[in-house]
Amino acid sequence: TVLEARAAMGDLLGVDPGTVIFGRSMTANTMDLARTLARCHGWGPGDEVVVTSLDHDGNIRPWVIAAEAVGATVRWAEMDPSTGELPLEAVQQVLSDRTRLVAVTGASNLIGTRPDLPAIVEAAHAAGALVHVDAVHLAAHDTLDREALGADLMSCSPYKFLGPHIGVTTGRADLLEEL
Repeated sequence: TVLEARAAMGDLLGVDPGTVIFGRSMTANTMDLARTLARCHGWGPGDEVVVTSLDHDGNIRPWVIAAEAVGATVRWAEMDPSTGELPLEAVQQVLSDRTRLVAVTGASNLIGTRPDLPAIVEAAHAAGALVHVDAVHLAAHDTLDREALGADLMSCSPYKFLGPHIGVTTGRADLLEEL
């Protein structure tokens, strides 16, 4: 049943099953989430969204499209090509008091790099921004706990760990209720 599936995903992601949202794919969920967040939080000209060059397009394009639709600016945190790492400083350099959201991977789909999520989340929150973590390539390899990571929102794809080809999104209960 759906409730059993939510309970299983809640266990896997370390979240309340009531915050588990199923959809067609992680990318489709993120497209809907980005559009909704931009509208509900009143993003507009002067606002900023941060994406990273380490991320899969499924956690870049939805935020770029949503930002462009409302006239917000997209800022890029660049990974270090010599190490494949996403330094905290790269994210900090593009944060401002106008940053509304930071979209960051939990683990690169291409090279496996795992950014320092707690530090990135802390920096984003200090700037007043929300954080969406793409956990597609992390969920199969590590124990997850959205709250411990500090992420406001998190998405994954169960087919990456032998589940059905769907997307799962979760987040802070208060934020999801607002959206």
